[in-house]
Amino acid sequence: MFGKWKLERPALICVLLALGVAAAYLPAVFLDFTNYDDPYYVTENPHVRAGISWGTSGWVFTHTCTGNWHPLTLLSHALDCQIYGLSPAGHHLTSVIFHAANTIVLFLLLRSMTGATWRSAAVAALFALHPLRVESVAWISERKDVLSTFFGLLSLWAYTGYARKVKGRGSNGESEVRNYSPNFRSASLYYAMAVGLFALGLMSKPMLVTWPCVMLLLDFWPLNRVGQVPQRGVSILQLRGLIVEKIPFFALAAVSCVVTFVVQREGTAVAPLQDISIRARVLNAMIAYARYIGKSIWPINLAPIYPYVQEWPRWEMLVAPVLLVTVTALAIWKRHQRPYLLAGWAWYLGTLVPVIGLIQVGNQSMADRYTYIPMIGLLVALVWTAADSMANSRWRRPFAITAAAVALVASLIVTQRQLMFWQNTETLFRHTLAVTDKNYIAWNSLGFYFADHHESKEAERYFRKALTISPNNIHALEKLGSILIDQGRFEEAEASARRASELNPRMATAHRTLGLALMKQGKTTEAIEQYQESVGLEPDNATAHYNLANALARLAQFEKARQQYQEAVRLDPTLADAHNNLGYMVVREGKVEQAIAEFKAALQLRPDSWHARYGLADALARRGNLKEAADEFLDVLKAQPQLASAQSQANRIAWILASHPEPQIRDAKRALKLSERLCELTAYTNAIVVETLAVAQAEAGRFAEASSSSERAQTLALETGQSEVAQKAEGLTALFRAGKPYRETPGHGSQ
Repeated sequence: MFGKWKLERPALICVLLALGVAAAYLPAVFLDFTNYDDPYYVTENPHVRAGISWGTSGWVFTHTCTGNWHPLTLLSHALDCQIYGLSPAGHHLTSVIFHAANTIVLFLLLRSMTGATWRSAAVAALFALHPLRVESVAWISERKDVLSTFFGLLSLWAYTGYARKVKGRGSNGESEVRNYSPNFRSASLYYAMAVGLFALGLMSKPMLVTWPCVMLLLDFWPLNRVGQVPQRGVSILQLRGLIVEKIPFFALAAVSCVVTFVVQREGTAVAPLQDISIRARVLNAMIAYARYIGKSIWPINLAPIYPYVQEWPRWEMLVAPVLLVTVTALAIWKRHQRPYLLAGWAWYLGTLVPVIGLIQVGNQSMADRYTYIPMIGLLVALVWTAADSMANSRWRRPFAITAAAVALVASLIVTQRQLMFWQNTETLFRHTLAVTDKNYIAWNSLGFYFADHHESKEAERYFRKALTISPNNIHALEKLGSILIDQGRFEEAEASARRASELNPRMATAHRTLGLALMKQGKTTEAIEQYQESVGLEPDNATAHYNLANALARLAQFEKARQQYQEAVRLDPTLADAHNNLGYMVVREGKVEQAIAEFKAALQLRPDSWHARYGLADALARRGNLKEAADEFLDVLKAQPQLASAQSQANRIAWILASHPEPQIRDAKRALKLSERLCELTAYTNAIVVETLAVAQAEAGRFAEASSSSERAQTLALETGQSEVAQKAEGLTALFRAGKPYRETPGHGSQ
């Protein structure tokens, strides 16, 4: 009925590739976030956590993240937050799906360009399962890798469709397709799609800036758009036409390069020449090229960060350039017989250029994630060379099957093992310390991990270890200052945070930590200066405004404090303490309704906040909602039983609920419950509280108990010299013995 199903059918191969990715990477859904960039991209980014909205969309296109402009990546994270919240499983699943999609698109792209089904499948499978892919897939912050590659490969696919439609070039370098023909319209559509997808890829990660050159490589092989005519003049004309054809791609790449360089330099991500010399950069680049090949062949001791090495072993300094020159010469020599060798090798060399370290960004000498795209070129060169080398051998098929099976099974095993190191921050960076030397970033990350888990002594140990390796490590200095504050070592904290802010005056967190250390020492005016610096550097940071507001409130600058609290909750509606403090600010101004709303918002975010509950109870009482206020004060007294101000206000409310002349205001049950609780807390030794209990008992119709309580209140008052209270208690006793409740005379204040 369905016809004979053939194994080589592309659909089945796509399914098998997807299943392979699932087998290797689905365990990623059980991994946690890490503290290595994930807080910037997701967990502590309020714009991303808010999900997809016009506000988020506007922010991602006008702001940078970790010194990069990649709005589509941030939008993908925001969409994940909208769907999955902050459950890491969903975020990991999205990355796995994109990796599977990239694998399938890579297979279909190679097959469409070369017509070689099994070679294309082998490249895609090795790409999918190789352990060097783990970092790009398992690290949530590297969504930009899988996302940009997805758009990049689709762009090449569209470009391939365009190239097939134009059917080569004439001797003058112009397209042979005539205007307004069906092929021309179809080619134009493919071309527009290629440009559009390329732009989307650049907005995911700027590493695709080499794509126009990749397209020229594809023109050479396998699209064969560069003619094989021996006359040099014709070849130059053809090459000129192919370059002109890609001007829009080069233009987009140039814009992306400028934007990336500017934002990274402003974010202090670009290392200046005085820190890393040109000689060191060139040497590191050559060794990195060689080491990437080595890790592709023998993927051991993989880590998320490889520290920058100033002095490499002499043998590596000699082997690396010899290897690069030898392979390059071989590829050029064999360019006619085996053009895929030159195309694949040039793909590898060229696509690594943006991240090879000539323009040093970050602290790493190399990174596994940087091989996500470049390794495709190596795999193409390897698979096609191996296949052609065995073309005439009768053992070709069994050998190829065996070699592919061994390589894929080995890759799967090592990949799953490597994946488990990404379980959480602790497992990842303990492994990193085990396989790298002098890795202060790993020590740093473990310090942050233990600080987040409130193990300040352990965190301090890791930060100090990081600082012995890198004394000017601003992140360690700043966070060390923070945990020293938690330990009450304010002067040490001030020194550490001040050093960080001096090393990098544009580090907003250092100014905030320094401000807090100063606040703890009572240096409020100096703290305000630091907080203002922080706000100036990060005007969209809610915590910066919150800290400044606290300092202003301490100096009784309430109007300015209120404005800062309002800005904090506008920027981050999930900041419970800011809602709470804003409530206290506005209730001072008589804005009771707004205060109630702020306190309720704080309690919704943090139900155990007695500060917010106390503020809500007070605001409700001011509005006249005494019954609701009584309920809230009961909860406050459970959390803070000895809070004198809460006891006083609760007693006043209980008195009103028991004695008010208006029946709709009185509530004997609440008054009794509240006054009984107050008597328990004061051990029935406070005459005024016991007197309130008597009034509440009478309102409940329990006159015998009421008269007994009022007699006790009279005795307590006489013992403590409270004659007016004793006199009133005496009158209450007579009233209760007559079986009458007490009613407060209008115009007279209660106790």
